[in-house]
Amino acid sequence: MKNIKILSLLICISLLCCGCNKINISNKNKNNIQNDKIEEQTTILYSGPNGTADTIDGKTIIISIYANDEKVVWNYNLESDMLKIDDTLNNLKIATDYLTQEVAKYNKKAEFIYDWHKFSDLKYEATFKDNIVDNYNYKYITQKEWIIDNIDILKLKKKYEADNIIFVYFFNTNNTNTAITSTYNLDIDIVNIFPENDKYIIPPATYAHELLHTFGAPDLYFENAIINQSYVDYLIENDSDDIMFKVTDTSVIIDDFSDLDAYYVGLIDIHPDVDKWGLGESEHSK
Repeated sequence: MKNIKILSLLICISLLCCGCNKINISNKNKNNIQNDKIEEQTTILYSGPNGTADTIDGKTIIISIYANDEKVVWNYNLESDMLKIDDTLNNLKIATDYLTQEVAKYNKKAEFIYDWHKFSDLKYEATFKDNIVDNYNYKYITQKEWIIDNIDILKLKKKYEADNIIFVYFFNTNNTNTAITSTYNLDIDIVNIFPENDKYIIPPATYAHELLHTFGAPDLYFENAIINQSYVDYLIENDSDDIMFKVTDTSVIIDDFSDLDAYYVGLIDIHPDVDKWGLGESEHSK
């Protein structure tokens, strides 16, 4: 089993794309990507330090967006593409069930509404004129604009009485040079998932890993603004099973949701490793 986990680390995590990075864009820059509509909605929508997602303790709706551009498309006449789409929904179920169970261990309640078979307004198709898959920063800006222009976010949050809303874009790409998953916050929480390419099928643990980013959990497998290299080395030496350190390529999620993860997503107020290792504070504690 350890060998399986190490392999998963190399296959899945090493290709993740800067999980919890944020792009700061001034609301005053109206000549660039923001317009009055974006400013008005994002001001109202903003829930906390992590865009439209605040604490995992609450009700979260997940919007699935199946995206096409000039390079990649979803072909609804192909059985293989339809199976991939069904797999994305199944992986969301496995991931959200896992998160719900883990949150319950802290005497809190996380509820996820994601099933577009039951609720048709949770699924969308987006078509972009140019190639956004490979255009890294532009991709997220363009995706945010599409959301603002095409989805009535306030109406959805009100309808489902939701505390949080997360947007997951799915791209049907076989480009192994493209990051398989990533999470960005542009006042709106955007997750990108490339469900399958020539070599890898993205497991449900990766879905859970990316969703945790939207609530504030940092990557633990590389040095970043919150996690220092000494702590990364410590996790490596101890072969950590933390889901924010590595994910396992299995049909069920067997990776650990640790107390440190719970701290960063707002379930507990303190964790000794923060002071001991000089880690960054949780956004929820600031």
